[in-house]
Amino acid sequence: MRRTHGNVYALDDVDRQLVEILRADPRAKNRAMAEAVGITDETVAARLRRMLETGAMAMTVVIDWQAAGYGAHGIARARFSGVSTAEALEPLFDLEGVFAITETTGVDDAVINVLAADLDNLHRLVVENLRSLDGLASLTVDVVSEVSKQSLGITTLPVPPWSPSTLPAPVVALDEHDHRILELVASDAHESNREIARRLGVSDGTVRARLARMENAGLMRIVATVDPVTTGEIGEVAYVFFTVDGPPKPLVDHLIADPAVPSVSQSIGTSDVIAVVDAGTSEELHTRLSRELRTLPGVRTVEVSIVVDVPLHRAHLGRLL
Repeated sequence: MRRTHGNVYALDDVDRQLVEILRADPRAKNRAMAEAVGITDETVAARLRRMLETGAMAMTVVIDWQAAGYGAHGIARARFSGVSTAEALEPLFDLEGVFAITETTGVDDAVINVLAADLDNLHRLVVENLRSLDGLASLTVDVVSEVSKQSLGITTLPVPPWSPSTLPAPVVALDEHDHRILELVASDAHESNREIARRLGVSDGTVRARLARMENAGLMRIVATVDPVTTGEIGEVAYVFFTVDGPPKPLVDHLIADPAVPSVSQSIGTSDVIAVVDAGTSEELHTRLSRELRTLPGVRTVEVSIVVDVPLHRAHLGRLL
């Protein structure tokens, strides 16, 4: 994959221990982590700072797009002719509703994830914005009926700036204090409630209560997440589009149990199941695709788009399963 952020930052055993502690409790105190790992508070602070500054890790929030008011999710696959993929995709980068753009090679030139309030708005976005792209040779869209798996512990970093005011219809009403709290926690979820309260001029209890209200409503979750491309732990990623004979559940259950499959969705359209598959090398990915996934019971066809770049990923949006 082309996408890297400077030099690749390789996690060592101590880094991995700290990451696992933060995945279980993103707001764990440095002193508690130091005691658990057997290092000093200063070493914990230095390692966290290095991982954050290199883009290897982030402590942030994920907003559940369904709870935020997005009722329709589509995965579009595009091919272009007579124009570069990057140039063709440029009009989508600032378009509301486009939350991930991936340049690929294989059966597609790009995979585009889009969100809309409902199916009517999704249809309008596809017709008015995707089908009008320069050089578009073909476009297919699968409507996601269910997200069966989404790993929140890995993502594409850094998280682009975003505003809670853009969420279409959150399950709980958000005021300006909620917006500011979300913005601060999104930029550094390891920061204490006391420091957030000091910045906003409110009490610790107010910050704590508002975060609990949003989390209990299923709107958001504080997470610690790692970028596996920046850390060098993943060298190849592919979108895999399955059609199946019979119900998709056996395939979905198999993919959910696979640690190298961070995302699984069931869909309506050209595919029955869509998965993201990781591998350390291109050889490993080829083996997985040709010898394992194609031969799973019930699989009729498999189409593969290998990721070469991720120019846009609004990683604050996801499904909290």
